[in-house]
Amino acid sequence: MRRILGLTFLFCFGVVASAFAQDVVVNRQNRTVDVTVTVKVSKFADLADVKFSCTSKSPIHEQAYQQNAEKANKITQALLGAGIPKNDIVTSSMYTEHEELTSAQKRANPSRAPQFEASQSWTVRVAARDAQHVIDLAVHAGANDVDNVTWMLSNPDASESQARMDALKKAHATAAEIASDLGGKLGEPIFASNQLIKTTLLDRQSVFVNVLDASERQVTVSPKPGEALQLFPERIQTEATVRVVFALD
Repeated sequence: MRRILGLTFLFCFGVVASAFAQDVVVNRQNRTVDVTVTVKVSKFADLADVKFSCTSKSPIHEQAYQQNAEKANKITQALLGAGIPKNDIVTSSMYTEHEELTSAQKRANPSRAPQFEASQSWTVRVAARDAQHVIDLAVHAGANDVDNVTWMLSNPDASESQARMDALKKAHATAAEIASDLGGKLGEPIFASNQLIKTTLLDRQSVFVNVLDASERQVTVSPKPGEALQLFPERIQTEATVRVVFALD
């Protein structure tokens, strides 16, 4: 039984100058070409999670809560009215808390009374092309805090498949070139390993997760005149590494 272990670009012609030679059976009956290649494919994100919140303050707890509830309802209705499905709207957090004044604040304004703060935040999943409009919509409806946008691919499996297939093609071409340079002929693949699939945002280098397909949904939002906000989707890179061992005829 032939044993084929980890040498990249292993030429089995009887001599292997490698520290791993003792782990590889090399003879004229075990003629192989072993290649490991990495291919990167990048696409612009077509899906986005936009995050925003509204906050209200009042010296009276019930008043702070009620004021923020009114803002939150207005924002929610604006989102639903724009055609965003309920399943794509998530309440990320909701809280009320009593403000704790620091010693410096008390000294600066002894008569200042602590306030209650009420807040609610949302994460909304939309097509990347609609991210800017949804933020505009939320801000006009009462959101007073906007967080970073998370850019994603609606079909990451397709990018992984493309990267993997491109890597296999490159492995075959590389092995064929090596075989030709050595005066041999490349045979059939006898082993293949999908060693690594890695996906990153090219700008922030953050791994993306939690992807659902909302890229085909349409959001009916018309930005108001004079708005200058522009969002630009990031490119998402999918990296595939494969190892293939070919017979050498």
